[in-house]
Amino acid sequence: MKVPPFTSGFRASDLDPLPKWGINAIRLLFIWEAAEPKEGVYDRPYLTWYKNVVKEAAKRGIYVLVDIHQDAYSRFATDGCGAGFPDWTVAAPLKKPDNSDACAPWGLKELTDAQTKESFRSLYAPGSKVRARFLKMAETLVELLNDCPKVLGYDLNEPWGDWDSDLLPLYADMAGILQKKDPQKILFLEPSLGRISIAPGLTVSPNLTRPTFDHFILAPHYYDIQTLIFGKRFVDFTRSEVGKIQKQASKWNVPWAIGEFGVEPIEAQYAEWDRHFVSNFQWSYTPDWTPEARDHWNAEDTHILDSEGKFRRFRVKPFAERIAGMPKTAGESGGGYSLTWDNDPSQGTTVLFVPSSPEIQTSPPELRCRYVQNGQRVECSSPLAGTHTVRIRSKS
Repeated sequence: MKVPPFTSGFRASDLDPLPKWGINAIRLLFIWEAAEPKEGVYDRPYLTWYKNVVKEAAKRGIYVLVDIHQDAYSRFATDGCGAGFPDWTVAAPLKKPDNSDACAPWGLKELTDAQTKESFRSLYAPGSKVRARFLKMAETLVELLNDCPKVLGYDLNEPWGDWDSDLLPLYADMAGILQKKDPQKILFLEPSLGRISIAPGLTVSPNLTRPTFDHFILAPHYYDIQTLIFGKRFVDFTRSEVGKIQKQASKWNVPWAIGEFGVEPIEAQYAEWDRHFVSNFQWSYTPDWTPEARDHWNAEDTHILDSEGKFRRFRVKPFAERIAGMPKTAGESGGGYSLTWDNDPSQGTTVLFVPSSPEIQTSPPELRCRYVQNGQRVECSSPLAGTHTVRIRSKS
């Protein structure tokens, strides 16, 4: 959905498989260029289409994180290799975008392109036209979706800029819009460019200034740049880098999530998310993917299915959706998945997503579990407080 026609290739039925795969939330790209192709003129069919996708997701029990998406700012910047923002917001916009396979190194272009940086400076400049129009667009979007209870909140994808002088003031303005128009929704905050992992310390800066507003989640993206550039990983920084994200969130006393991930080693990253009980969003699900066009943008090829509809870089796996008490450990080993927590009977039931009806082992005996939702959930309850464990194994 990054390039015109922005609504092509999507059918409501494309959402049908997601709940069966354990996916209960999606980041749904919202493209400013599509919504406001001319300054002050909104494309109402696009806005209607977007809201309809949100509603269709809700019918299937799927929450939506609204992803105000840009990469390298715009198709009319970064040698025509970007995406997201309209041409009328770009400093000296290009007349013809590219987004072909020649744009495969778009990430490197973004880091060095002067036009991209100048465009972002216009976005961040206090009182600028671009900033005013961005905030007006954000307000219009929040008003559009404020009657959609399955909207989790709002996210600005991989922004470029300084945390203190650029991003925090813009996030504060967005927080003000939410507080005024839809205070139940949450801001998902990313440091500059998601701070991809290359060496210890680069996932998040060690001392990010805490926002002055509340009701937000720290949600950096996590990519290992070794894999992105060389196709393999030489040193595993995942545990130390994810630990820094957790430490920053703890310092601020806020929740955290992995806002985006999606390159190898996927299994090791799954294990790390389980270890931290951290919510995560894998990139990407692209229903109109083909082996030839791939993701239809800059030669990217991240769709979780192949041409035969089989999984690649993705696996349907068990996880805890709801825990009645404080989690202790979770993860897969020995052909099964186990969850241990300090049970609090007053908090009701613990719920696990399971790929198929498995064998269930519990401790203590008072912990009773049963299948619900066509065998895709295991619901457990106990009248006792203290340490409880449930283990599920595929039936042999």
